[in-house]
Amino acid sequence: MGVTATLVPLGTFGRIYAALGSGEINAGTLPFDYRFRGPREFGLNVIETPSTGFSPAAVGCTRRLITANRSIVARLVKGYVEAIHLFKTMRADVVPLLQQFLGFKDRGAVEAAYDFYAPRFQPLPRPSASGIQKLLHELAVDRPAAGVLWFSAVIDGSFLDELDRNGIVRDLYAR
Repeated sequence: MGVTATLVPLGTFGRIYAALGSGEINAGTLPFDYRFRGPREFGLNVIETPSTGFSPAAVGCTRRLITANRSIVARLVKGYVEAIHLFKTMRADVVPLLQQFLGFKDRGAVEAAYDFYAPRFQPLPRPSASGIQKLLHELAVDRPAAGVLWFSAVIDGSFLDELDRNGIVRDLYAR
């Protein structure tokens, strides 16, 4: 791409952000949350990257755990779905918690992050088959065994199916 760069290992997103703000470095990779803080606080430019089709937010466990204690996994998935509902529907309560979690002083940046994320969370968070296949393809670069796996080999949708059948999501959003 015609770019000369020097890798500066800073270790944490907070340190990368501070180094960008101070001018110690000219570019860095940060999670989406900082896309709302950086332009406001330091006048940073956000360079959009192409979507990979999958989100890093996921609930995962081994099939061994599912077999050994299915009820624990079911409660975890239900809690995840309930947390999405809370996030999407209780902005006034979530924004201060999000601000504390992110450690951002600028409430406007936190509100912008909330407004960005809230509509992206699905009430019933079913993984995308094409997104999972893209992830497996990407993982196969370093772990060839991942390249031969299929969606059904890595995703157990039965927990979400059960919540759907029981009307949990419908009842949450009917309140």
